[in-house]
Amino acid sequence: MFDEMGTGWRLLPTAANRQPAFGLYWREPGGSAYRAFAICLLGVDGEAIAEIALFQQPELFESFALPATL
Repeated sequence: MFDEMGTGWRLLPTAANRQPAFGLYWREPGGSAYRAFAICLLGVDGEAIAEIALFQQPELFESFALPATL
């Protein structure tokens, strides 16, 4: 699966509601910039990830103090 996804992805850590989160960035094949793609929120229970929520809304990056491009 990961081979098919390629290497065009980057993550920047952030947080939401005292839980870990990431800004997910994607670079088009042949492109030079990574662009905001989605915010990924992790719900943690003890030391385990209990749930993952993905919000494919690049406009949310500003609310998390994340840049629109890398």
